[in-house]
Amino acid sequence: MDLPIRVLCVMSTLGRGGAETMVMNLFRNIDRDSVVFDFVKHSHGKDAYEDEITALGGKIYEAPRYKVYNHLSYKKWWKRFFSEHPEYKIIHGHYFNFSSVYFKIAKKFNRITVGHSHSTEIPKEAVTNKIINKVTCYYISKIEKHSDYCLACSSKAGSWMFPNKKYDLLKNAIAVDKFRYERDVATQVREEFKLEDSFVVGTVSRFNIEKNPWGLLDIFYRIHAKSPESKMLWVGEGPYKEEIISKAKEYGIYDSILFLGERSDVNRLLQCMDVFLLPSFYEGLPVVLVEAQAAGVCCCCSDAVTAEADVTSLCHFLPLEDYDKWVDVITALKPGYEHQDTYEQIKSAGYEITSTAEWLKDFYLKIISENSL
Repeated sequence: MDLPIRVLCVMSTLGRGGAETMVMNLFRNIDRDSVVFDFVKHSHGKDAYEDEITALGGKIYEAPRYKVYNHLSYKKWWKRFFSEHPEYKIIHGHYFNFSSVYFKIAKKFNRITVGHSHSTEIPKEAVTNKIINKVTCYYISKIEKHSDYCLACSSKAGSWMFPNKKYDLLKNAIAVDKFRYERDVATQVREEFKLEDSFVVGTVSRFNIEKNPWGLLDIFYRIHAKSPESKMLWVGEGPYKEEIISKAKEYGIYDSILFLGERSDVNRLLQCMDVFLLPSFYEGLPVVLVEAQAAGVCCCCSDAVTAEADVTSLCHFLPLEDYDKWVDVITALKPGYEHQDTYEQIKSAGYEITSTAEWLKDFYLKIISENSL
């Protein structure tokens, strides 16, 4: 076996989304003398993680986005790619909607396919288009058939995508020390954003349908009505950002929300939050929820988020149909609390990145050996 093994990670984008952040956590910490990640992305333009990937020794390729009508040309792209790149023995599919399309081709080229479930539903954008919805559901139903090995971020995500097949849990681990609460850092961030006397709620989530940005805005509107000194930090980008900004102005709370875009210092920003919000319609197991708990922040998330995400007892799971209950729980935290040091809890729950990266390295070496490649 020649080392390092070059694993091809197939992604939607290389921006700062949950799955992308999880993969980058692994790439930073895996033994790169044994395993190196290269990437196929389906986005145009330069994404946030590309410079770091190159610095870590990874290569990046750009595939066309699958749009149903380009089915034949999409398959042609992958056939050409596998013909030109025999060095990739393991194809790790994180772009799951249509991974069965390129997995089927990969298997014809004698490659090992690893299906990875990061979610518990198809994207809401697909649901709004009947044709796309039907096609997406079909291809997702075929993923387990074309996956030689299956991984999932949670048991809920695993049973959704692999109902009839064995899967291993690969937890969305983080560098816990990086997020550990430090009072001095919290003070610095509050001073930087002029939040010294504010009740600070925050989120790190894309402006996509599944993240429920409209609900998030509605929740903060109600919080602000009760506590006018409250402020919100909103980290993220996405297709509905301008719509949310427009509604924030309409509600009269725009000046109380800091729209910070994509950030590389989420670990610092979490330190100054009093409450972290995540009213998603669904999640696999959100990396950022583990990060928030590592910073000792109380978290209010929808009851659609898997209970496995609560590794510290800091999470409150609340119903999406009752935003008033959210406000009651959140404002009850307003008098303040001492941020906990949750390092040992998160580590013992298996969310410390070093051991997870070691497990994944051994997993790749094992499946190469099992397939005599």
